Amino acid sequence: RMMGDLAGDVSNCVFMNNSWASKSGFQAGAAISIGGAYSADMTGFTDCEFSGNVFENGTRPRGAGIGVDGNFTGRLVRCSFTGNSVGGTSSLGGAIYIGAGLVAMDETPVVDTCVFDRNVAVTAVFGGGISLEDRLQGDIHDSRFAENAANISGGAIYSNGFNSVGNLVNNDFIGNLAESDAFSERSAGAVRFRGIDGGFQGNLWLGNEANMMGTGS
Repeated sequence: RMMGDLAGDVSNCVFMNNSWASKSGFQAGAAISIGGAYSADMTGFTDCEFSGNVFENGTRPRGAGIGVDGNFTGRLVRCSFTGNSVGGTSSLGGAIYIGAGLVAMDETPVVDTCVFDRNVAVTAVFGGGISLEDRLQGDIHDSRFAENAANISGGAIYSNGFNSVGNLVNNDFIGNLAESDAFSERSAGAVRFRGIDGGFQGNLWLGNEANMMGTGS
């Protein structure tokens, strides 16, 4: 757990069945918690596995796999996030929570050939797979988001920032769920952006569900 910024690359690591329960301080990241910003040296996170990590019993717990309080500047390449969950009050980002933006280092995709399966933000609110407090600034390519769930919006991906810039290309969004209630006007079974300058190209949208506002993005 890092209280400040972190710079460097992480590769070929397994983070499995870690758990964290906290009601004070920066409440994010049962496996990796960075209390400031993250900046990659060359790539970022490559060939890493995050599975069965749990952040529970917190007040606004965030990101059972990776939790970053500031910007995440780097890439996620060939990483898998499976069966991670956050619970407690107003949870965000079953697999990944980023307190600012997800920012590409260059023209390469910021998320590339990754798997997000069965990650859950258990008790309201956003982003079963990835939750961003600010905007996406980069592309997401060739990745799979399946059976992730959030209680209100963005079963797979949720971005709270205005005017994201990026493209979603050749990804699979399958069986993601937003179990929205009183906030159902903001729900999206798979992906929710507050405006995006980019496009969706060659993606598969299959069996995503939201209570009232559509099954796809």
